[in-house]
Amino acid sequence: YYHLRGAEAWNQIPLERFGGRTYHEVLLSLTTRDGLLMEIRRLGLFAFPAMADWDYDQGDFYELSYEELWADEPAGFRSLFRFYGFSPATVEDCVQVAVRLSTRASAGLGRMSQVRSGRPGEWREHLAPMHLDAIDEVAPGLLARLGYPVY
Repeated sequence: YYHLRGAEAWNQIPLERFGGRTYHEVLLSLTTRDGLLMEIRRLGLFAFPAMADWDYDQGDFYELSYEELWADEPAGFRSLFRFYGFSPATVEDCVQVAVRLSTRASAGLGRMSQVRSGRPGEWREHLAPMHLDAIDEVAPGLLARLGYPVY
């Protein structure tokens, strides 16, 4: 949905493979179902394989799911800054800044936001089994590995 807005420069470049149309123009010409498939295939070139190859057991990285962060942003950010060794006072200062600048706070402020509602699990309303199958084709087992109960 974000790329339907055409807010990124790469999205506005006419491409020969699209008959001189931009990626944005092609997305606009597709049904929602087909547009989502196009986005999944594009992400399948770089994002999904990188997610599948990531070592999720690295002790130097703090991993926090979107759902966990959404449930309680201050607590999520607080745990993140503590993990990286910030002093207690600095943790609280950083939490205030992070919450103020978070995706949730910026949504609905009249700015171009990549977030439509931000609700965790909203993907279930938009991705059909064919979309989940397409993700599984480009990154087998990724959704299950990340804990998404897809079927």
